[in-house]
Amino acid sequence: MATEQELALLVKVKDQASKALAGIRGKMGALGGAARTALKAGMFAGAAAVTGAGIAAVKSSLDFKSAFDTIKTGTGAAGPALAGLQESAKKVFGSIPVDIGPAAKAIADFNTLTGLSGEPLEHLLTRQALEAGRMLGEDVTGLVENAAKAFNVFGGANEDAGEDMNRFFVASQATGVPMTQLLGLVKTFGPVLKNAGFGLTDTTALFGSLQKAGIDVTRVMPGLNAFTRKLAEEGVTDLKGALFDTVEQIKNAKTDTEALALATKAFGAEGAQRMSVAIRTGAVDIKGLSDQMRNGVDAIQKNAAATDDFNERLHVVKNNALLAAKPLGDLVLKGLNKLSLWLQAHQEEINAFIRGFEAFVQSKAIPTITRAFERLQDIWVAIEPTVKKVVKFFQENKLAAIALGVAIGALVVVLGGPVTALIAIVTAGTLILANWDAIKKAALDLVAKVKGGFNDLIAKVKDIPVLGEPSSPPPST
Repeated sequence: MATEQELALLVKVKDQASKALAGIRGKMGALGGAARTALKAGMFAGAAAVTGAGIAAVKSSLDFKSAFDTIKTGTGAAGPALAGLQESAKKVFGSIPVDIGPAAKAIADFNTLTGLSGEPLEHLLTRQALEAGRMLGEDVTGLVENAAKAFNVFGGANEDAGEDMNRFFVASQATGVPMTQLLGLVKTFGPVLKNAGFGLTDTTALFGSLQKAGIDVTRVMPGLNAFTRKLAEEGVTDLKGALFDTVEQIKNAKTDTEALALATKAFGAEGAQRMSVAIRTGAVDIKGLSDQMRNGVDAIQKNAAATDDFNERLHVVKNNALLAAKPLGDLVLKGLNKLSLWLQAHQEEINAFIRGFEAFVQSKAIPTITRAFERLQDIWVAIEPTVKKVVKFFQENKLAAIALGVAIGALVVVLGGPVTALIAIVTAGTLILANWDAIKKAALDLVAKVKGGFNDLIAKVKDIPVLGEPSSPPPST
C-alpha cells in the first residue's frame, strides 16, 4: 500500500501536470483566438480600406468636376481647348502643394486675361503665382488678376513672364510691400511710366522703393504724370532719362531748399517734401532694386525648395494619389449618376412603396408589437411573485445559498481540477447535511411554485400574436 508521503507526491505531480496542460490549452486557445481576431480585424480593415478608397475616389472625382466647371464657366472654352485647360490644371495640381479648386481658378483667370495656354500658362504664370501667394500668405485670386493686368499694361505676358513673376516676388521681399498690392500699383499707374519709357521691372522697382520709403504712390503719381506730360510738350523724347536726371539733381542739390524745389516741379507739392528727403537719404533707390530684381532668377522655386518641409511634400504626394484615383472615382460616379436617373424615372413607384410600408407599420406592425408587450407585461405579473419568493428564500437561508454556490462552483471546476472540485463537493455536502430539513422543505415548496409559474408562463407566451396576424379575443369574464 502506498504511504502518505507517496500519495502526497502523486497528488502534487498530478496537480502540476494539470496546471501545465491547462496552461498549454489556454495558450493554444489564445493563439486560436488571436488568429481569429487577427483574421476578423484584417477582413474589417480590408473592407474599411476598400470603402475608404471608394469614397476618396468619388470625392476626388467630384472635386475635379467642380474645378473643371470653374474653368468652363470662367473661360467659355469647349472641346479640345477646354480639355487642354483641364489638363493644365491637373499638371499644376500634381506639381505643387495646392488644391485643385485654386489651381483651376488660376488657370481660368490667367487664360482669360492673357490668352496663354499650355506650358507658358502652366509654368510661367499659374505655378509661379500659386507658389508665391502660398509662401507670402496672400490671396491668390487678387494676385493673379493684378499680375495679368500688370502684364497687359506692358504689352502682355510672353516668354519672360516666368522671370517677371520672380522679380515681383523679389521686390515684395525687398520692400515689404505685398506682391498683390505692388502689382495693383503697376496695374493702375503703370501706363504713366510706360509712356515715359519705363519697363515693367523699373516701374515695379520705382513703386516698391516709394512705398518702402513711406511715400504713397497714389499721392505722387498725379504730379509725376504732369511732369512727364510737360517734358513731352517741351520736345523731350527720353522721358525716362529726364526723370532719372531729375532724381540725380535732387540727390546732389547743394541745399535742401533747392532739392525741394526740384522735387516739387517733378512730383507735385503734395509729395515733394517726402520725395526730396527720400532721394537725398538714399531711401529711394530705383536702380539698386531693379538690379536686385533682375538677379532674382528662379527666386520663387528656390524659396519653395528652401522652405517646403514634410507637410508640403506630403500634400504633393496626396495630390498625385488623388489624380491616380480620379478614373476610379469617375467610374463610380458614372454608376451613381445612372442610379440617380433610374430613381428619378421610378419616383412614383418608390413613393407608392413608402406609402404602403408606412400603412403596414401603422395598421399591422405597431398594433402587433403593442399587444406583444402587453402579453409580456402579463407574463411578468404572473412570475413576479415566484421570483420574489426565490430571492427571499436565499436571503433567509444564506447557508443554503452558499451551499448551492459552492456546488455550482465545484461543477465548473471539475473540468480544470478534480482535487479542488472534491474539496468543494465535501464542503457543500457538509453545509447541506447541516441544514437538510430546512433546505428540503424550502426546495419542495420552491419546486411547486416554479412549476405553477412555468405553466402560467407557457399559457401567456402562447397568447402572443404573430406579426401581421390578428390575435384571438380575450376570454369573457
